[in-house]
Amino acid sequence: MHRLIYAIIVSCAVLAQSPACAKPDPGTATKSPLVTGDIDIRVRTFIPSPAVSGPPLTGRYFNGDNRSFSYSSGTSKGDCSAKIRPLGGEIIGENCRWGATREYTKDAIYHVEGKPWWWYDFKVGYAEKRQKTLELTTENLDLRSEATSGNTVTVLFHSAGANPLLIKSPEINVDARVSVKVENGHVYAKASGKHDCFPAIEIYAHFQPLFRWSPEDHDGGPASLVGGPNCDIPEMNWVDLGRWTIREPMRYSSMVCGGNPKKNGGKVFLSRLVKYIKAGYTKTSQQKAGQSATIHNVKWALCKEGVLFFEYVNGWAGPQLKKAYAAYQKRHYKGPGCCDGIPGWSSLTKLAKDYDFKAYKSGNHAAADKKGKPKPKPKPKPWPRCGNRPCNPGLK
Repeated sequence: MHRLIYAIIVSCAVLAQSPACAKPDPGTATKSPLVTGDIDIRVRTFIPSPAVSGPPLTGRYFNGDNRSFSYSSGTSKGDCSAKIRPLGGEIIGENCRWGATREYTKDAIYHVEGKPWWWYDFKVGYAEKRQKTLELTTENLDLRSEATSGNTVTVLFHSAGANPLLIKSPEINVDARVSVKVENGHVYAKASGKHDCFPAIEIYAHFQPLFRWSPEDHDGGPASLVGGPNCDIPEMNWVDLGRWTIREPMRYSSMVCGGNPKKNGGKVFLSRLVKYIKAGYTKTSQQKAGQSATIHNVKWALCKEGVLFFEYVNGWAGPQLKKAYAAYQKRHYKGPGCCDGIPGWSSLTKLAKDYDFKAYKSGNHAAADKKGKPKPKPKPKPWPRCGNRPCNPGLK
């Protein structure tokens, strides 16, 4: 047994390119038990063959990507990636690019037997004829935030890029939606939309495949580029990506969350906080009043709790505050109506106790400092004295 294990280890070390010994592709990995921070989204279109015949009647031949499905390996025709912040509803780090297009003469390629009519490979010593990369614009390749509804964030992938070496070339058309939501401590994702039946397409959320489609398996080909997107990304159930937490090492220390939280003596007023959240006050609408110490103190505590990104720690209210407070409520309370993001006295006093600030129901600062202290009872007026003894007003 030991000799067998040793032989396997040595074989994998020597044959690093062997599929049996290769590292697993992130796109085919098992579901992560813990998803931390931002959610990675990636959409790629690619041609699985080494070379490909151009659209019918053109008599032209171009490079493919010569690969199967993969989250990160190999080249692509179109490739977009970004990160989604589930609580803030933002899309950040957007990066889209077109792959290079190379043209070859017919003498440099040959058709591969047993493959579709458009599947070609290169002969030994082949040389490319010319090369060009399509100029990137937001109209021909883009990944942008489309909508935020409740705890669901949706992004739209749009592709409408043509072969830059062909005049009036048909476009690679894709309109795909990727939705991400956080619910009950887990993060979920799903995809939908339409795409051309050529080339292949793959959609990932946090390295997990949501949708994969290859023209080799569905009788697609370059002719399918004509007429717009005619293949569906069918509606699917939510895919559980794993347990989700916003926490990251050293990211939510006191200094990172904004230093000393005790603005205005660490006071927080429930009535003002509810008013700000319900009104959705932002920097623009609060400009005259300035930043609120109540909002700053609560945001700092929510950052320390790990449900609000540190860049949102300020005195302005906004949608991030309500979503973060709802996430805090879900951690500590259960039942219908408990976790709508509107602070209550119970949740606010708990937050205040955990992060050492003062919570008051309402009132101005001076009244709040005295709140909870009973007023002293007035001293009784002394009886009038008649000489050395108290007078009895009832006696005449």
